[in-house]
Amino acid sequence: MKTKNILAEALLLMLLFSAGLQAQDTFTIRGTVKNSVTQKGIFNVQIFIKDSKIGTTTNSSGNFDLTFKPRTTDIIVSFQHVAYDTLEYVLERIQTHIEIFLTPRVIPLSAFEVIEKQIYSEIGKDLPTSITVIRAEEFEHLSFDDAGELLRNEHSIQVEDELNGQKNISMRGGNSDETIVMYNGIKLNSTYNNIADVSLIDLQDIEKVEVIRGGNTIIYGSAAFSGVINIVPKLNEKYHIRVRQKIGSYNSGQWTLNLNGTLGNLTGFVSTREGASVRFFSTQGEPKFYIRNTSEHFTGNLRYHLTDNDDKNSLYGTVLTTAKSYVNERDVESLSIDENIFSSRFDAYLPAIHDIEFKVSKRTFEQSHKVTSLFGALTRNLSENSFNFSVDKPIETELVEQRFIYQLNTAELEFWDIRGNDFINSITIERNILNRTRHGFVSITKFHQKSTSEYVRVTDFDISFRREYLRDTQNEDLSGNIFLTIDNELDGDYKEESSYKFSFNIAGGKDNINYNTYLNFGTNFKFPSLSQKISSIYLNSSQNGSINFNPEKVSSTEIGIEIFESMPDHDVVDTWELKSNIFRNIYDNKIRVTFPIGVPVPIFDNVPRVKISGVETNFGAKLYKKKLILNMGVSKYFISDKSAFPFKYDIKRSVAITFNQAGFSSYLTVFMEGDQVGWIKNDDGDLEEITLPSFSNIDIHLSKTAIWHNFNMNINLSGINLLSDDLVIQGLALRDRRFYFSVGIEY
Repeated sequence: MKTKNILAEALLLMLLFSAGLQAQDTFTIRGTVKNSVTQKGIFNVQIFIKDSKIGTTTNSSGNFDLTFKPRTTDIIVSFQHVAYDTLEYVLERIQTHIEIFLTPRVIPLSAFEVIEKQIYSEIGKDLPTSITVIRAEEFEHLSFDDAGELLRNEHSIQVEDELNGQKNISMRGGNSDETIVMYNGIKLNSTYNNIADVSLIDLQDIEKVEVIRGGNTIIYGSAAFSGVINIVPKLNEKYHIRVRQKIGSYNSGQWTLNLNGTLGNLTGFVSTREGASVRFFSTQGEPKFYIRNTSEHFTGNLRYHLTDNDDKNSLYGTVLTTAKSYVNERDVESLSIDENIFSSRFDAYLPAIHDIEFKVSKRTFEQSHKVTSLFGALTRNLSENSFNFSVDKPIETELVEQRFIYQLNTAELEFWDIRGNDFINSITIERNILNRTRHGFVSITKFHQKSTSEYVRVTDFDISFRREYLRDTQNEDLSGNIFLTIDNELDGDYKEESSYKFSFNIAGGKDNINYNTYLNFGTNFKFPSLSQKISSIYLNSSQNGSINFNPEKVSSTEIGIEIFESMPDHDVVDTWELKSNIFRNIYDNKIRVTFPIGVPVPIFDNVPRVKISGVETNFGAKLYKKKLILNMGVSKYFISDKSAFPFKYDIKRSVAITFNQAGFSSYLTVFMEGDQVGWIKNDDGDLEEITLPSFSNIDIHLSKTAIWHNFNMNINLSGINLLSDDLVIQGLALRDRRFYFSVGIEY
């Protein structure tokens, strides 16, 4: 018995000794892979020892453990993720813990756009579609006034500059009320006409601008027929105070003040901007009449972490305010606008519920418009007060991602219309209060099917559904109100509409090259805006009759492919990407807008069916260690009835070159836009065609930054429409050459 015990003890010692030898032959590295911009962990990074089959992946916090047998003291570990540049890390000595930082690149794939919930972005929420992300490195040193100036260079975007200073965005040949604009995920479109003014958005302290093309989005509400623009602010900048002064053409001047700071878990910035300009009509005699614009903008952003170093419980607050005035001396016209947006977002991680997001926003809008013409006098006042609330709950498993969203919008519009003489229809003072309530229910399901193929990594099938309820009412206590004649459209009954979308997505790649393909199909709808319903007061007594106020509907199909390659060993090219897509939108019951001659009041009618199809292609490359950035794009659209989409080009080509080196930055754009055809109604009520001819032009922005101790100085020179153009409409040059100079200093 004693002999057996001795043998057992000897065997145990041998096993322990063998295990000890085995342990000495293996080693474990623990580390974290983080986003170099956000400093947050990255999920699903592929990590492996080069020239071996040993590897692992990061968890949801970006952490990893890699166990291997070291063969030499110099070991190369490769870190790969489709949304980031590949990095090879040399272990000169065995380290127990390392931190790796990967540089993000733009690959908007459904399965691969792995952005953690604490890194807020709108991209990964909806179905895969054509997406462009313009990052701060491409524009932060340049003196763009607002988001409109930056976006006008995108090949699929048209920026409409109103005489009153407002800038409206339209995409893919559609109208400006078919594009949703968001600031940090908060919708900026007016309930009155579903149009957003992008001149509200100052490009100071912006992290990126996300351009989401196409109508195959469902999360942002109905009416996103053409696409979505989301502008993401940047918090926790390195400076404390920045001032900037800008002067230039049209006797323009603008100054800006930015403040930025952090106090404990609270981070934020504020920006205030004031500007004015004066333009003169090109008339032969004296006196010369002018157009004068003034504007004041204020932006404030705050972020508060409820728990230390945890973005999962963060509260965001945003304030956007603007005041504008416009005076047209020749046409005896004036316009004043006051707009205020207050919003809050709470990204929460709650017991039992886990991840959930709440958004609340309030918008007030005041407008006073006065004009006197040969047709008579008009005074129109608008007062809008709206409230928005949404809750977003994602549920994720390894192969299925589910998202449920509820959205509520309520709005009250007070409307005055005072007309005299023969101004359209001479009526007495009209006033009404309209109320709109909208409920939206959204469901998005993404099925992720992993693949064992060397070239196909993930195959996705996505389904989304939206159900919306809308109710319009009016104040019937106001006597003598002509609105009451259209009570069938404001009867207080809920109207219901649904839309659905399907998407099939295949993504993969090999080594440093990746691809993404997608096929989208779906439907969408848009209820008539309150401004369209108000227009019926002009139509009821006219010969045109009334318009069909049933919702506009669109069915859309899109096919796209995206290819991306990282070239870390190339001396010139760092990365390149190619994107191309074709789409077709079929509209039913399209509500068309026209303007009578000399009358700044829109009139609406219907087009039973109209189609837009198009081809978009974009090529981009980063060269010489990202010092040189090149983008080239072309869009071609085929519009069956251009009267339904007035003054929209059908082709645009653009080239943009950005260069950054040793504090010097330059941004050169060359673009060509096709003919723009629009219609106005003449005195007989017939449509009369007006064509703006195609044109090409060049914009250039030059910037130099100098650093002295803790001060940074930036000097910028901009030239717009350098080729100029002699196009003059009603005495105003629209494409003339303009120059601007600005100086800024920050501490």
